[in-house]
Amino acid sequence: MGKKDKKQEEEVIQKMPKDMTTEQLDAEMEEMMDQMNIQEAGRVPLRLQPPEQKWRVLSLYRQEQSTMEKKNDSQTAENIIRDLNNVKATSDQVLNTLRSCRICLNNLPMSWVIEFRDKHGLDCLLKILQSCYENPQSVEQIQLEAVRCMMAFMNNKYGLHSVLGSKSAMRVLARTLGSTNRKTVTGVLELMAAVCLVQPNGHALALEAMTSLALARAGGGFRFGPLVRLLKASDNIHLQVAVVQFINALVTSPEELDLRVHLRNEFNMAGFQGQIVDLRKVKSEELGIQLDVFEDETADDYSELLHRFNDVQFEMQDAQECFTFLQNLVQGTPSEPYLLSILQHLLLIRDDHIFRCHYFQLIEECVSQIVLHRNGVDPDFRGHFTLNVDPLMIGMANKDQVDEYRERTEALQKKLEVEHSVRVENETSMTNEFNAAMKEKEAALQAERSAKAALQAEVAQLKEDLAVAKANAGKGGSGGSGGGLGAGSGSGSG
Repeated sequence: MGKKDKKQEEEVIQKMPKDMTTEQLDAEMEEMMDQMNIQEAGRVPLRLQPPEQKWRVLSLYRQEQSTMEKKNDSQTAENIIRDLNNVKATSDQVLNTLRSCRICLNNLPMSWVIEFRDKHGLDCLLKILQSCYENPQSVEQIQLEAVRCMMAFMNNKYGLHSVLGSKSAMRVLARTLGSTNRKTVTGVLELMAAVCLVQPNGHALALEAMTSLALARAGGGFRFGPLVRLLKASDNIHLQVAVVQFINALVTSPEELDLRVHLRNEFNMAGFQGQIVDLRKVKSEELGIQLDVFEDETADDYSELLHRFNDVQFEMQDAQECFTFLQNLVQGTPSEPYLLSILQHLLLIRDDHIFRCHYFQLIEECVSQIVLHRNGVDPDFRGHFTLNVDPLMIGMANKDQVDEYRERTEALQKKLEVEHSVRVENETSMTNEFNAAMKEKEAALQAERSAKAALQAEVAQLKEDLAVAKANAGKGGSGGSGGGLGAGSGSGSG
């Protein structure tokens, strides 16, 4: 430290109020650390500093805040929110306002974030994201910048708790997974993975958001299907890491083994297990770590599950082995007739590939809710038991409508193809007939021309012969006349 800096430091320390108690100084330090969003691990060293050093840190912080407030005097939370809510604003204006909002959320003290929260800034950001979801033609950069604002807003306890308390925040974020911008999707996945780890309801909100996303998509399908499709459709390593990280957060967060096994089975049904082989081929240490976490947790849970059954080995992903194990488990017990009855009822399901699938989906949902009731606590069999299958039924209805429309479309497409084929054949036939007729006409014309040429040649020959004949006839007439006169003259003399 130079002499000038040391002198300035001494001057700052000298300005420390003489009547300031240690408690007051510590309280102001805590407030400063709150405003700076310093985590607990970073606060410990500051708390151990002597009073003079604490005062110096406080003074530097206040000077910096004063300079920043003058620079951002017009960028109040109220002004930012007003500009974002301006329906007449152009896309460029909205984008610039979002960038200013992100800078303020990242750099200004927590008081600014709290004001932004209190003036419904979160609702404003969610409204923009919802608008981008409903209008896919909107500016892609606006959606990305709105997600970055959400990341900045949630990077502290005030913003994070606001999102956890919102009824729609996680749903809107989940819908943004349909974006074509990989940076946007990666940011959303990182946010949702972070929310998963927050107690007490972060994991439940993330699951509900993914369920809502699956129901909102035409045809429903597996609720984790969108995540597996992201892995199949993208070769971007950062996006792949974010997807697997979110999967790990969803699967490993619950304390109950049954729920973890259930969620992992859902991912396998959606096709994630088949993707692991391909992902292992990607040269990425970070991705490898996330895959190791998934497989290690799978092995640990499998061992714990087998321990329930006296460590009897069987393959959970094999239907025949699961059935054989279950049959041996209940054989000779009061549960055996009920298993048989369940199997007999399953045999009565309609022999239709569409309806059979719906039946099994509904039965699987009911069994899941019964077995996983109340976070692993067995249901109270003495009272009423309520099952919520409405979302699944809605999804099935939507899927049936989609299948019906798809069948109609395919039928119309086939009809169109047949008609097009017939039309092409007719056009080809007509073209061939036309070409044949044209060839016949051309042949007739050619024959006509040949005949005409022959006639013309014959006429010319006849004219030539006539001319020769006339010429010969003229010469013969002149010789006969001379002989006659001579004879007459001779007769007269005698």
